[in-house]
Amino acid sequence: MRCAAVNVTAMNRGEIQETPEQMRREFRERIERMAPERLALLRQVFLQLEVIEATERLDAAFDSDAAAGRIEPARIAAVVREVRGQQRRGQ
Repeated sequence: MRCAAVNVTAMNRGEIQETPEQMRREFRERIERMAPERLALLRQVFLQLEVIEATERLDAAFDSDAAAGRIEPARIAAVVREVRGQQRRGQ
């Protein structure tokens, strides 16, 4: 069990020795051997990774907009008022 913990720690630090192509090949082999009932769980893991990546992109875009002055409290309040007004008018 200690070896697995060491490997996970190394992975968390980015100390992966394999190339991306080697890892892809390993993943394909593991998926082919995986029990069919586990594939749904693997899909959920992939979907969660996609959510994490999208969140990171949105955070970076938000930070960029904030640094450029496009996200200011007064501007946000004005946009919220505009959208609420449109909702009240049924637009």
